[in-house]
Amino acid sequence: CGATHFINLWMFFMHSKAVAIVMTIAKVSCAVVSCATALMLVHIIPDLLSVKNRELFLKKKADELDREMGLILTQEETGRHVRMLTHGIRRTLDRHTILRTTLVELGKTLCLEECALWMPSQSGLYLQLSHTLSHKIQVGSSVPINLPIINELFNSAQAMHIPHTCPLAKIGPPVGRYSPPEVVSVRVPLLHLSNFQGSDWSDLSGKGY
Repeated sequence: CGATHFINLWMFFMHSKAVAIVMTIAKVSCAVVSCATALMLVHIIPDLLSVKNRELFLKKKADELDREMGLILTQEETGRHVRMLTHGIRRTLDRHTILRTTLVELGKTLCLEECALWMPSQSGLYLQLSHTLSHKIQVGSSVPINLPIINELFNSAQAMHIPHTCPLAKIGPPVGRYSPPEVVSVRVPLLHLSNFQGSDWSDLSGKGY
């Protein structure tokens, strides 16, 4: 199209037949090129639009990845603070304080009149009363570990209802109460410090109690 305009400027005055033929050929060529360009634009414009859409899609994905990375970093930071807090609690609290606090919280949560923790002795022949909530049983009391009720408890992975006259309970009915108290015994794992060093808790079921 620009070439035809230049030719028109050059042919402002009268021109010969040869120049007119050249002018016609140039205009026809420009028309062909214009038609070809228009046909090509039919295919080029959708490609250009798809490039823009792809750019928007990639930008959206990049924003999502940034948000996910931020969440991951936040979770890692939270986990690190929790581990530091747990480590600090372990350093500042001894075993007796932790067990005592556990008994108190269990008593509040389950509305217990008494909660006792029996631990195996060093010889393994007795269970000794280590901690108690209401001191209805004297701390330091011992019970032979070979009693049938204790063997049955050790062989069960679930909580067991035991009579209130069992040596593990030794609780009499409260004053003014006609029905005997309900007593439940639960076997819990005996954890050592090494158990807290890793995250594999699946192998604790077969260890000491």
